[in-house]
Amino acid sequence: MRPIRNKPVIFIVLYSVTIIFFSIVYYLLPDSYFHIPNIKPGNTELTYTDSFYFSVVTISSLGFGEIFPISSESKLLVSLEVIIGLTLMGLFVNSIFLNLESKRKVSIKKAMLRHLGIFVMWSETDILKNKSDWYLSDSYMEDLSSRLKKVGKLNNLSSNFLKSFAKREVSSIEALLPVAAELGPDHLLYWNAIVNQLKGLTEKEECKKNYEEYMFKCATELIDHMDVFRKLKTS
Repeated sequence: MRPIRNKPVIFIVLYSVTIIFFSIVYYLLPDSYFHIPNIKPGNTELTYTDSFYFSVVTISSLGFGEIFPISSESKLLVSLEVIIGLTLMGLFVNSIFLNLESKRKVSIKKAMLRHLGIFVMWSETDILKNKSDWYLSDSYMEDLSSRLKKVGKLNNLSSNFLKSFAKREVSSIEALLPVAAELGPDHLLYWNAIVNQLKGLTEKEECKKNYEEYMFKCATELIDHMDVFRKLKTS
Protein backbone atom coordinates (compact mmCIF):
# COMPACT_ATOMS: atom_id res chain seq x y z
CA MET A 1 0.00 0.00 0.00
CA ARG A 2 1.42 3.36 -1.04
CA PRO A 3 1.71 6.10 1.64
CA ILE A 4 -0.71 9.05 1.39
CA ARG A 5 2.10 11.38 0.32
CA ASN A 6 2.42 9.31 -2.87
CA LYS A 7 -1.26 9.73 -3.83
CA PRO A 8 -1.87 13.03 -5.67
CA VAL A 9 -5.63 12.38 -5.87
CA ILE A 10 -5.88 12.66 -2.06
CA PHE A 11 -4.61 16.23 -2.17
CA ILE A 12 -6.95 17.12 -5.05
CA VAL A 13 -9.89 15.91 -2.95
CA LEU A 14 -8.68 17.81 0.13
CA TYR A 15 -8.19 20.95 -1.97
CA SER A 16 -11.77 20.71 -3.28
CA VAL A 17 -13.17 20.01 0.19
CA THR A 18 -11.32 23.05 1.55
CA ILE A 19 -12.86 25.29 -1.13
CA ILE A 20 -16.38 24.05 -0.36
CA PHE A 21 -15.88 24.24 3.41
CA PHE A 22 -14.66 27.85 3.40
CA SER A 23 -17.31 28.92 0.89
CA ILE A 24 -19.97 27.70 3.35
CA VAL A 25 -18.22 29.49 6.23
CA TYR A 26 -18.06 32.74 4.24
CA TYR A 27 -21.72 32.42 3.31
CA LEU A 28 -22.74 31.99 6.97
CA LEU A 29 -20.70 34.95 8.20
CA PRO A 30 -22.39 38.36 8.51
CA ASP A 31 -22.20 40.37 5.30
CA SER A 32 -20.61 43.20 7.26
CA TYR A 33 -17.42 41.08 7.48
CA PHE A 34 -16.76 41.62 3.76
CA HIS A 35 -16.64 44.38 1.21
CA ILE A 36 -19.27 43.33 -1.31
CA PRO A 37 -19.68 45.19 -4.62
CA ASN A 38 -23.19 46.37 -5.54
CA ILE A 39 -23.95 44.19 -8.52
CA LYS A 40 -27.58 45.37 -8.38
CA PRO A 41 -28.86 48.53 -6.77
CA GLY A 42 -29.53 47.88 -3.09
CA ASN A 43 -28.13 44.30 -3.21
CA THR A 44 -25.17 43.86 -0.87
CA GLU A 45 -25.77 40.29 0.27
CA LEU A 46 -23.02 37.68 -0.21
CA THR A 47 -24.70 34.88 -2.15
CA TYR A 48 -23.42 31.32 -2.06
CA THR A 49 -22.15 31.77 -5.63
CA ASP A 50 -20.20 34.82 -4.46
CA SER A 51 -18.91 32.83 -1.45
CA PHE A 52 -17.77 29.95 -3.63
CA TYR A 53 -16.11 32.34 -6.09
CA PHE A 54 -14.36 34.18 -3.24
CA SER A 55 -13.15 30.86 -1.78
CA VAL A 56 -11.69 29.78 -5.13
CA VAL A 57 -9.83 33.06 -5.79
CA THR A 58 -8.60 33.08 -2.18
CA ILE A 59 -7.21 29.53 -2.04
CA SER A 60 -5.55 29.96 -5.43
CA SER A 61 -4.05 33.31 -4.31
CA LEU A 62 -5.56 35.13 -7.30
CA GLY A 63 -7.34 37.75 -5.21
CA PHE A 64 -9.13 39.83 -7.87
CA GLY A 65 -10.35 42.27 -5.22
CA GLU A 66 -14.08 42.43 -5.97
CA ILE A 67 -14.76 40.89 -2.56
CA PHE A 68 -12.32 41.21 0.33
CA PRO A 69 -12.44 40.85 4.13
CA ILE A 70 -12.78 43.93 6.31
CA SER A 71 -13.20 42.42 9.80
CA SER A 72 -10.52 40.76 11.92
CA GLU A 73 -12.38 37.44 11.94
CA SER A 74 -12.81 37.27 8.17
CA LYS A 75 -9.18 38.30 7.61
CA LEU A 76 -8.02 35.43 9.84
CA LEU A 77 -10.25 32.97 7.98
CA VAL A 78 -9.00 34.15 4.59
CA SER A 79 -5.38 33.90 5.77
CA LEU A 80 -6.03 30.37 7.05
CA GLU A 81 -7.53 29.29 3.72
CA VAL A 82 -4.55 30.70 1.81
CA ILE A 83 -2.10 28.82 4.06
CA ILE A 84 -4.05 25.56 3.70
CA GLY A 85 -4.33 26.02 -0.06
CA LEU A 86 -0.62 26.69 -0.56
CA THR A 87 0.26 23.72 1.67
CA LEU A 88 -2.03 21.34 -0.21
CA MET A 89 -0.74 22.57 -3.57
CA GLY A 90 2.86 22.01 -2.45
CA LEU A 91 2.02 18.51 -1.22
CA PHE A 92 0.22 17.76 -4.48
CA VAL A 93 3.23 18.77 -6.61
CA ASN A 94 5.56 16.87 -4.29
CA SER A 95 3.41 13.72 -4.53
CA ILE A 96 3.61 13.85 -8.33
CA PHE A 97 7.40 13.98 -8.20
CA LEU A 98 7.46 11.17 -5.62
CA ASN A 99 5.30 9.04 -7.91
CA LEU A 100 7.58 9.66 -10.87
CA GLU A 101 10.64 8.92 -8.74
CA SER A 102 9.05 5.74 -7.38
CA LYS A 103 8.27 4.50 -10.91
CA ARG A 104 11.82 5.29 -12.01
CA LYS A 105 13.27 3.33 -9.08
CA VAL A 106 10.99 0.36 -9.78
CA SER A 107 12.16 0.40 -13.41
CA ILE A 108 15.80 0.52 -12.30
CA LYS A 109 15.27 -2.34 -9.86
CA LYS A 110 13.61 -4.48 -12.51
CA ALA A 111 16.61 -3.92 -14.77
CA MET A 112 18.96 -4.94 -11.95
CA LEU A 113 16.91 -8.06 -11.25
CA ARG A 114 17.02 -9.00 -14.92
CA HIS A 115 20.78 -8.82 -14.65
CA LEU A 116 20.66 -11.29 -11.76
CA GLY A 117 17.96 -13.46 -13.28
CA ILE A 118 20.27 -15.83 -15.14
CA PHE A 119 19.76 -18.44 -12.42
CA VAL A 120 17.26 -21.06 -13.61
CA MET A 121 16.77 -24.73 -12.94
CA TRP A 122 18.85 -26.96 -15.18
CA SER A 123 18.30 -30.33 -13.52
CA GLU A 124 18.25 -31.85 -10.05
CA THR A 125 22.05 -32.05 -10.01
CA ASP A 126 23.02 -29.31 -12.47
CA ILE A 127 21.32 -26.40 -10.77
CA LEU A 128 22.32 -23.30 -12.66
CA LYS A 129 22.08 -22.34 -16.30
CA ASN A 130 22.60 -19.08 -18.16
CA LYS A 131 19.44 -17.37 -19.34
CA SER A 132 18.68 -13.81 -20.38
CA ASP A 133 15.15 -13.58 -18.95
CA TRP A 134 14.39 -13.19 -15.26
CA TYR A 135 11.91 -15.22 -13.27
CA LEU A 136 12.22 -13.94 -9.72
CA SER A 137 8.63 -14.39 -8.60
CA ASP A 138 7.81 -15.71 -5.12
CA SER A 139 6.99 -19.19 -6.40
CA TYR A 140 10.11 -19.32 -8.58
CA MET A 141 12.49 -18.28 -5.79
CA GLU A 142 10.91 -20.73 -3.36
CA ASP A 143 11.18 -23.54 -5.91
CA LEU A 144 14.75 -22.64 -6.76
CA SER A 145 15.85 -22.48 -3.11
CA SER A 146 14.09 -25.71 -2.12
CA ARG A 147 15.42 -27.68 -5.09
CA LEU A 148 18.94 -26.37 -4.57
CA LYS A 149 18.91 -27.29 -0.88
CA LYS A 150 17.44 -30.70 -1.74
CA VAL A 151 20.49 -31.54 -3.85
CA GLY A 152 22.90 -30.80 -1.00
CA LYS A 153 25.84 -29.97 -3.28
CA LEU A 154 26.68 -29.14 -6.87
CA ASN A 155 28.54 -31.40 -9.26
CA ASN A 156 31.78 -30.31 -10.90
CA LEU A 157 30.05 -29.19 -14.10
CA SER A 158 27.57 -26.83 -12.44
CA SER A 159 30.25 -25.59 -10.01
CA ASN A 160 32.55 -24.67 -12.88
CA PHE A 161 29.68 -22.98 -14.69
CA LEU A 162 28.89 -20.93 -11.60
CA LYS A 163 32.52 -19.90 -11.22
CA SER A 164 32.69 -18.95 -14.89
CA PHE A 165 29.57 -16.83 -14.54
CA ALA A 166 30.91 -15.12 -11.41
CA LYS A 167 34.17 -14.16 -13.15
CA ARG A 168 32.30 -12.82 -16.14
CA GLU A 169 29.59 -10.89 -14.32
CA VAL A 170 31.10 -9.68 -11.04
CA SER A 171 32.57 -6.48 -12.49
CA SER A 172 29.32 -5.43 -14.18
CA ILE A 173 27.25 -6.23 -11.08
CA GLU A 174 29.73 -4.39 -8.86
CA ALA A 175 29.45 -1.36 -11.17
CA LEU A 176 25.77 -1.14 -10.21
CA LEU A 177 26.55 -0.42 -6.55
CA PRO A 178 25.94 3.36 -7.00
CA VAL A 179 22.57 2.52 -8.58
CA ALA A 180 21.70 0.28 -5.62
CA ALA A 181 22.66 3.13 -3.27
CA GLU A 182 20.19 5.35 -5.09
CA LEU A 183 17.42 2.84 -4.34
CA GLY A 184 18.19 3.00 -0.62
CA PRO A 185 20.64 1.81 2.08
CA ASP A 186 19.05 -1.66 2.36
CA HIS A 187 19.31 -2.19 -1.39
CA LEU A 188 22.97 -1.15 -1.26
CA LEU A 189 23.62 -3.52 1.65
CA TYR A 190 22.23 -6.60 -0.10
CA TRP A 191 23.60 -5.71 -3.52
CA ASN A 192 27.04 -5.43 -1.91
CA ALA A 193 26.45 -8.84 -0.30
CA ILE A 194 25.62 -10.25 -3.76
CA VAL A 195 28.84 -8.77 -5.15
CA ASN A 196 30.90 -10.23 -2.30
CA GLN A 197 29.25 -13.62 -2.78
CA LEU A 198 30.12 -13.58 -6.49
CA LYS A 199 33.69 -12.66 -5.64
CA GLY A 200 33.76 -15.58 -3.22
CA LEU A 201 32.71 -17.92 -6.02
CA THR A 202 35.85 -17.04 -7.96
CA GLU A 203 38.30 -17.68 -5.13
CA LYS A 204 38.07 -21.44 -4.68
CA GLU A 205 40.24 -23.53 -7.00
CA GLU A 206 38.71 -26.57 -8.69
CA CYS A 207 41.41 -28.89 -7.37
CA LYS A 208 40.85 -27.91 -3.73
CA LYS A 209 39.02 -30.23 -1.38
CA ASN A 210 35.27 -29.77 -0.94
CA TYR A 211 35.08 -27.54 -4.03
CA GLU A 212 31.51 -28.56 -4.89
CA GLU A 213 30.32 -28.12 -1.29
CA TYR A 214 31.91 -24.67 -1.13
CA MET A 215 30.29 -23.60 -4.41
CA PHE A 216 26.95 -24.99 -3.20
CA LYS A 217 27.18 -22.91 -0.03
CA CYS A 218 27.98 -19.78 -2.04
CA ALA A 219 25.15 -20.49 -4.48
CA THR A 220 22.54 -20.90 -1.73
CA GLU A 221 23.70 -17.73 0.03
CA LEU A 222 23.70 -15.87 -3.28
CA ILE A 223 20.12 -16.93 -4.01
CA ASP A 224 19.06 -15.91 -0.47
CA HIS A 225 20.60 -12.45 -0.97
CA MET A 226 18.85 -12.15 -4.33
CA ASP A 227 15.54 -13.06 -2.75
CA VAL A 228 15.90 -10.47 0.02
CA PHE A 229 16.96 -7.80 -2.49
CA ARG A 230 13.93 -8.60 -4.66
CA LYS A 231 11.53 -8.21 -1.72
CA LEU A 232 12.91 -4.87 -0.50
CA LYS A 233 10.50 -1.99 -1.03
CA THR A 234 11.67 1.02 -3.01
CA SER A 235 11.02 4.25 -1.18
